[in-house]
Order: sequence, then structure tokens, then C-alpha cells
Amino acid sequence: MFEQLSGIWTAQLYRPFAFESPFPGEEFALLLVVGAPDATAAERERLSRALVAQGCRYAVCTGVGAMGWDEAIDDAAVWAELERPRPSERLPRPAWHNDEPLPEVLRFYLQQIAVADFGPSRRLALVLGGPAAALEDLRGILERLGAGPTGEGR
Repeated sequence: MFEQLSGIWTAQLYRPFAFESPFPGEEFALLLVVGAPDATAAERERLSRALVAQGCRYAVCTGVGAMGWDEAIDDAAVWAELERPRPSERLPRPAWHNDEPLPEVLRFYLQQIAVADFGPSRRLALVLGGPAAALEDLRGILERLGAGPTGEGR
């Protein structure tokens, strides 16, 4: 399911959008490329809770309905905090990018994400739904950008 490319794990999820982290018990930074315009609120909630529960510390959402995914991940972080309080600097942080070209979003994801004491050493890029070619497009952009083992450009 997951393939590592230039230090970033990549995969494409299809319904029912089940998620199991390739980094069990470890925190990670997520790039979520949404290609499923018909994702329901329940699907967003279920996947967002799974992402947060399995270590998502930072999420960059882009694509169709990215703002809804940003909100769902933020809500999942609140629910996780209510279930198991943790220091505020340890809470997941989502961000969304609408109408920006994927290469620009990827540059942001690779160069700008670090919060408090979290500088990501594990990175995951998920394509959610959409055509199979969307994952190949993402991987092609990653290759062109030359992401290194911790996601920093070479």
C-alpha cells in the first residue's frame, strides 16, 4: 500500500478510507491531497480521528474540499485532547490550501512545517480518492522537487 519516495511515504486511499500508519506509535506530518469531492462528513470525521489517533502532528490539506478536511482534522484533535489531555504544543495542527498548484503546496509541506518542538522526520503524503493517476502525479512532483530523507530539498 505505502511506497517510500525521496524520504516520503506515499499511498492512495479509496473508500472506505481506512488508515493504518506506516509509522506505528510515531508522530508524522501529513500531506492530504483530496480527490474525492463526494466525501461525507462521517467519512471525514472517521478518517481524521484515525489520522490523529495514529500520530498525525501536522496536516496540510489540498484539493477538493480541503477546508472541510482541515476542519475535520482540527475537530479530531479536539476530541483526542478531551480523551487524553496533552500539552498544547503537542496538539495536531492542520492547514489547508485551496486553488494553489500542487507543486507549491508540496514546497510548503516540505519546507515550512515545523511547530513548537516538532520538526518532522516522518512524512506521509496521501491521495484520497480520485483517479489512480493522481498518485503518480504526486510522486512525479516529489521526484522533481528532490525531497530528501527528512523531507528537505536537496
